[in-house]
Amino acid sequence: MKNIHSAIKTLNKLGLWVAITSLTLLVFIALGEMLARSFWGVSLGFASEFSGYLVAFSFFSGSGWALSQGGHIRVDLLSDKLSPKFTKLFEIVATAFGVVICMALTYGLIKWAMGTYERGSVSYYQSETPLWIPQLIFSFGPLFLTLALFAHFLDLLSNKEDQK
Repeated sequence: MKNIHSAIKTLNKLGLWVAITSLTLLVFIALGEMLARSFWGVSLGFASEFSGYLVAFSFFSGSGWALSQGGHIRVDLLSDKLSPKFTKLFEIVATAFGVVICMALTYGLIKWAMGTYERGSVSYYQSETPLWIPQLIFSFGPLFLTLALFAHFLDLLSNKEDQK
């Protein structure tokens, strides 16, 4: 079980670094766009397209790491009114439901990227980026979140959550 947690932790750190790198690149693209418009009166043709990709990468790729660090917002409307026993059961069921939803999202996004690859679809921007590339990178974010939820689910089942 420790190996599973370690592997998930490593993958979520990878997701964190994808998010950090995406945000850093987003800043550089924005600065480049501002400088190009201010000094040369031109726009970087790729700025709008790639900024959108980078926002999506940063938002989803860091979500697994944020969950593992307790960074997601929790609303305890129901659990505050339940006994500790039912709160624990509710959390297990809710986490299992979250794992299933994230697995479906991950599967759907990977299938979407594969379909785009098979069709040879490209973006409508002048760069004509093969869309399967950003779509596949984008699908890793929900995968990281799925793994983080699964690790949380295992913690709940093993009562590790109670020891924190």
